[in-house]
Amino acid sequence: MIPTFASGVLNGKPALLQYVPGKHALHYTSGDKRRKVTLHVGGDYPQTGEFEVEASCVHPPGHRVSRRPSAV
Repeated sequence: MIPTFASGVLNGKPALLQYVPGKHALHYTSGDKRRKVTLHVGGDYPQTGEFEVEASCVHPPGHRVSRRPSAV
């Protein structure tokens, strides 16, 4: 069985692996404050290899959002 998503905290930063379109909220701690970032994933990956990711948050996270390149 292959999960459609996995999320958690990696090196103190929120991390998400998502293979289907959808919305996912990640909660993390920045200093002594609890924060939330919501990721909206769209597109038709893997059919065409195209996808979009939009990040929205109330407070800037203090670090950049990065994407790990595909192995293909």
